[in-house]
Amino acid sequence: AFQTGTPDLVHEMYKVAQTDIKDKEILATIDSRYHITASLLPGSDAPTFTLQTKDGKSVSLSDFKGKIVYLDFWASWCGPCMREVPYTKTLQDTFATKEVVFVYVSIDESKEDWISAMTSKKMKGVHLWAKGFEHMVPKKYAVQGIPSYFLIDRSGKMINSAAPRPSDAEVYAEIEKALAK
Repeated sequence: AFQTGTPDLVHEMYKVAQTDIKDKEILATIDSRYHITASLLPGSDAPTFTLQTKDGKSVSLSDFKGKIVYLDFWASWCGPCMREVPYTKTLQDTFATKEVVFVYVSIDESKEDWISAMTSKKMKGVHLWAKGFEHMVPKKYAVQGIPSYFLIDRSGKMINSAAPRPSDAEVYAEIEKALAK
């Protein structure tokens, strides 16, 4: 239910677990996972964060209030992430005149690898670094694999915690729908 369920199913299964499961360790794990999942459900406030650009400038999610945010967790060593780069450029070009910001959070362990990939691939958008899967930002977003995409509305509310990849034609319609609200 945490990975594929509707918000109602997630809440219902959590209630069932609280009454039916007696093992405290299992309940603690379910409780932790529930709170992370609940924060990513549509309409929930997107988890806040502040990260650094390659130049050391602090950037927060709240800096983008009033815009649709397409958030991408990636890494330079990730083949599927790198295959999305040409599609990302097309997606960015399509929405260049709209109120959409493309935020890329690298989970590279090495800052140099992250910067090298951005530079060599001429990647545009807002690029931030969160060192590794164990960093608090990927953890807040329950990132267990990459690439992972999220769509956040103008007021900072989650629209989709499993947004389509740039190579998926559906992403255009989803962003247009968000812009129309």
